[in-house]
Amino acid sequence: MGELTDATKNTLIDWVTGKTTPAAVATRYVALFNGDPQGAGSEVTTTIRPAGRVALTGAMAAASGGSAGNSGAVDFGNADAGATITHFAIMDAASAGSVLGSDALSGGSQVVSAGNAVSFAIGDLTVELTG
Repeated sequence: MGELTDATKNTLIDWVTGKTTPAAVATRYVALFNGDPQGAGSEVTTTIRPAGRVALTGAMAAASGGSAGNSGAVDFGNADAGATITHFAIMDAASAGSVLGSDALSGGSQVVSAGNAVSFAIGDLTVELTG
């Protein structure tokens, strides 16, 4: 994942330095964006999938070597309508909520047309902490 939010970074620092022990986020969700979600990007998840964000419950492998990836596919189904997707974000709620971290799509901007399948294969979503 390209960038954790400042709030996520601060939570991790407070945990490492013994100031607080954060509660685990019960369920994380993947959201799709046109533009950087930590900037002026617009969420397009419900354009693609009217049911909204896709839950990551049980879909992340245990961390190893400072990273963890999705252990199952994250499937948005066939797009209901078209949109351009440039970024994804891991969110802490099914709607509204906060961005925990985000990244640009590794293949660059993707133009999705109605009926196109939209998914992330196993290992495509990786959360990594580097020194």
